[in-house]
Amino acid sequence: MGTWPPPTGWWAVPPRPPRSGERVLADRERVLGEDHPDTVMARAGLAVCYREAGRIDGAIKLLRSVAKDRDRVLGPEHPDSVLVRADLATVLTRRGRGLLPDYTPAAWRDAAEAVQAVGSCLSVDPVEYGPALTGAYELAAAVLDADGQPEAAADFRSRAHRLAATAPPADREVADGSRS
Repeated sequence: MGTWPPPTGWWAVPPRPPRSGERVLADRERVLGEDHPDTVMARAGLAVCYREAGRIDGAIKLLRSVAKDRDRVLGPEHPDSVLVRADLATVLTRRGRGLLPDYTPAAWRDAAEAVQAVGSCLSVDPVEYGPALTGAYELAAAVLDADGQPEAAADFRSRAHRLAATAPPADREVADGSRS
């Protein structure tokens, strides 16, 4: 068993344990209500805690909720709405990669949802949100490869490469996985 919080360098802020995020969210829901912007922000913060703690399914559930709330309250093109959809796409892509090669239908659903979540964001800021869509396209290609559909996989891989080629050099490194 590891220790909480995990050891970090002086430059890093240790992640909050999910329990503290859960308490913050419960308090804000009780005091401010579910639709208050601070409550929605607490839900997004808890999703980050869950993601960092490896609770991917919980993070996805919260990010879906936050995306829906932000789209409804702020509008789908608001930077906060777009950002949470990009985060959702990234987490879905991570989970989908973990499902391969054994669970290709579930990985395909994650890839499709990730593409849908972030695809519309490109019109807002292609440089900022291109890497999340590139990752979703690469997941789709991997799923199709595992499913024995090399031509369709090549199409998604080509989309990912075209999108990554339009990103600035630092984002290209993130999109191709050479930097974390």
